[in-house]
Amino acid sequence: MFHDTVDSAHPRFSLLSLDEQAELVEKHGIDTLLFCPDSWALRHVFINQDTGEVARARCNRWDCL
Repeated sequence: MFHDTVDSAHPRFSLLSLDEQAELVEKHGIDTLLFCPDSWALRHVFINQDTGEVARARCNRWDCL
């Protein structure tokens, strides 16, 4: 059995809400760090046939942020 060892009354750090994260992304213009803007990569995914896990494709050019 898995037991959570983090004391919920004393969190080590707090997570930002999705809205707060979106505001930071927009403020700093880092949206391309979150997904590949390449049109080919946006249309393709890889599916693990054993687990059904889906992973988005990346262009692997590395010339964007």
